[in-house]
Amino acid sequence: MKIFNELRRRNVFKVASVYLVTAWLIIQIISVISEPLHLPNVFATIVTVLLSIGFPIALIFAWAFELTPEGMKLTTDADSAEQQLNQGGSKLNILLASLLIVAVAFIGYQQFWQTEPASVADKSVSIAVLPFDDMSPDKSQEYFGDGMAEELLNALARLKQLVVISRTSSFAFKGERIDIRDIGNILNVAYVLEGSVRKDADNVRITAQLIDVSSGAHIWSETYDRKMTSIFELQDELTLSITEALKLNLLPEDISQQVGMTNNPNAYELFIKARELQYKRSADALIEAEALLLEALALDRNFHQARSQLYVGYQLSTYYGGFTREESAKKMERTFWELQDSPNFPLKLAAVALQSTYDAPDDLSYDLSLSLYRQAHEAAPSEPFIAHNYAILLSIFGKVLEAMELREEVLKIDPKSLSNYGSLASIYLHLGKIDELYELKDKVKKVAPGSWMALFVETAITYPLEQNVAKIARLYEQYDGEQHQNYLEPYLSFVVLNGEFDKAISLIDEQLSLPNPNIGAFVNAYSLLYGLKEQQKLSSQQKERFNALPVSPFIKQTTESVWALLNGDASPYMNQFGWADLPLNELVEASGLYPYDKLYVASALKKQGEPALAEAAMDYSTRPIQLKECFRSKGQAWPHCPILFYLDGSLSAEQQFDYFKNSLKNLDRQTFGTELMLRTSPMYNGVNEHPEFESTVDAFLKKTFPNIPQDT
Repeated sequence: MKIFNELRRRNVFKVASVYLVTAWLIIQIISVISEPLHLPNVFATIVTVLLSIGFPIALIFAWAFELTPEGMKLTTDADSAEQQLNQGGSKLNILLASLLIVAVAFIGYQQFWQTEPASVADKSVSIAVLPFDDMSPDKSQEYFGDGMAEELLNALARLKQLVVISRTSSFAFKGERIDIRDIGNILNVAYVLEGSVRKDADNVRITAQLIDVSSGAHIWSETYDRKMTSIFELQDELTLSITEALKLNLLPEDISQQVGMTNNPNAYELFIKARELQYKRSADALIEAEALLLEALALDRNFHQARSQLYVGYQLSTYYGGFTREESAKKMERTFWELQDSPNFPLKLAAVALQSTYDAPDDLSYDLSLSLYRQAHEAAPSEPFIAHNYAILLSIFGKVLEAMELREEVLKIDPKSLSNYGSLASIYLHLGKIDELYELKDKVKKVAPGSWMALFVETAITYPLEQNVAKIARLYEQYDGEQHQNYLEPYLSFVVLNGEFDKAISLIDEQLSLPNPNIGAFVNAYSLLYGLKEQQKLSSQQKERFNALPVSPFIKQTTESVWALLNGDASPYMNQFGWADLPLNELVEASGLYPYDKLYVASALKKQGEPALAEAAMDYSTRPIQLKECFRSKGQAWPHCPILFYLDGSLSAEQQFDYFKNSLKNLDRQTFGTELMLRTSPMYNGVNEHPEFESTVDAFLKKTFPNIPQDT
């Protein structure tokens, strides 16, 4: 107790209080002025250390010295110096009170005058990494500059403290002369990293600059001359330098290494070449990328990142070609098993998640896949391949709201991802979020005016919602972009649905005259014309021209089988695809040509008094989830809701008919024009005997397809 009284008498506690409040104020002021003055991170660290060292020194001085009217003096005997000590203590009280007032005022300023909106706060630690320019004399190292930029992007994206714009959006400005500040504002980031590479044999020069978007000022710039053998250390050094410039206060050990990467510079160079080829999304590029990745793996069999990229390439080939579907499936499965002895990293987790849904599409595999995708996305939020497949699986598994939130989140870090706009449009349509759908249409028109995706989002509004076939046909006619299958299939279908039969036949003939005709581009339009011919809605000349189209025997037979199925006869389709003799357990899992062909067959058989397949089909895979969504939306979630209601059998005829009328508010965008078969299709077996069915169908067809001759 005596020592406590002595400390108080000598004003040690008051000095400690004054010192701590003063130190806190100094640190707070430094945190405010550091960014505008571009002070290095180490400055704040040095000040904090010095203030910490000074604290015990201040306490020693408080014990040994006293503040008197004559200045600082050694502390005298307590009895003789009591009055002077009291005078010093009074001064310390005044000083402490003043500092506390300043501290309270500073806190109030921060809380009430300096608070920023959440979006601005998020932006303060956001960055876009642009592709590095190729400064090599022969301009042959573009792939290397892109690869270096992407590796830096990936390294920065692994840091929780940063929001990093994904590659798709950052690299969209490649080759364009746009002010860095404009790029930063378009991508909604605070900083942009740009740079250049110059590679000559084994020598590499890399220059990088970090730019503040608000001012356009270079807040950090550095040039590195290295050998290719030290390229990986250089990447870590670059990443740490960038984080220091951004004042993230990280240590070298905080910069996590990319799991599964190689230490072989030759294998690495092959890897980044292959990855750039995969981004081209073409059959030839995917084949060439496979060869390069296999060569990289021959140099380093533990290069697991290359093996996972190989798996990605095989999965992409199922959409863009390069290998047949059977080849892709076999190669994916082989690569999947080869990845099993590697440590976990995001792309591996995504590969395992994807493969498990291919191998065993049941509830357990979907649960596993969702868990793996979630882990992969959390570890690599800027990786579009992972985010896209994760969102698809969420939608399939009935977690549509989660899928929507994920895609909206992805747009923040990948605002130029056109595929994401298209998927989000489909989700908004599915959930009936019409206002959001129109806002998305305006947004994609600004981001990519005249693009295929802008037309795709427009299609999601004009065709299924507005049901204006003439308008959508004109929009497709005016489109002057790449004429790929995703464009040609709806375009040719809309020409038919707009009643332009002669033009449609000519367009199909053009496709068939190509050296390698793309069947997917014209087969739906061909099927529509075949159905209209059977309904006697083509002229004799049009029938003659249609019959003369040089389609393969397989397409002819399949079209006839599908037409029979849409008229309620499942036998030709089942015979063509070998379903007729399959036991029920195999028939449920059998694959056909269309997403819902098994449902059509099950409905036709149920109508004939054979309900076994209907019961089995409704328990298979994700059908219960789809049915739940149909109930939630009262028939508007998907165009195939009517057939699910019929196969399920739990709704009354009147309820089914009410939901059927709701379903007509949303036209089918997977198989354009199926509504022309309303009267006979097994899709509507649950409602086609309702007394108001015929009049409802007549009114719908006349309104929706006014240029197609109607039955009299």
